[in-house]
Amino acid sequence: MALPATDTFTTGPSADLENYGAGNWTLNSGGAGAMRIVNTVDAVHSVNVDENLYHWNADTFANDQYSEATASGAAGSNSFIGPAVRVHASAATGYYYYVSSDSAYLSKLVSGSWTQLGSTGSAGGNNLRRLEAEGTTITPYAAGSVDSSIGAQTDSSIASGSAGLSGYAEDAGHRLDNWEGGNLGSGPVARRIFVTHC
Repeated sequence: MALPATDTFTTGPSADLENYGAGNWTLNSGGAGAMRIVNTVDAVHSVNVDENLYHWNADTFANDQYSEATASGAAGSNSFIGPAVRVHASAATGYYYYVSSDSAYLSKLVSGSWTQLGSTGSAGGNNLRRLEAEGTTITPYAAGSVDSSIGAQTDSSIASGSAGLSGYAEDAGHRLDNWEGGNLGSGPVARRIFVTHC
């Protein structure tokens, strides 16, 4: 396959994330069926009360990468879901940024050991959520802008892996859709120049 990888979670019968379609998702943490696709809305939600973590296994990602998806539905205050980056091929290891109705957390799992890197009590809600890993800088985005309540964090625990998804607690009404994962661009950044004529 080719990057960026995408998934709209379109399925016939509802299915555990690791058991639907072409089998492009690998479960890293949370137990079998930790996240599930709801066929009536073609979106994925968290099931287990655990640090649920998956990675996309159909492509190889550069170390500098991103993962993004749109949060939707009536989220509860204790149900979280969001993108993940640098998720290990098999271990319970990766960075993730997940949200509830009223809060968001940037965290990491390293061999199953959880550490919070940053949190906010006001950046929850439904919008595009994106997580980037570039070198030792891990940056969460909400609706196209850096989540300034958390900000970019520096961490060197996880150097490589794959883009993925994360969740915590069961809430079929709090969902993610239109996932995309890919490599961060290299080379100079294109800038738009505005010229004013007098």
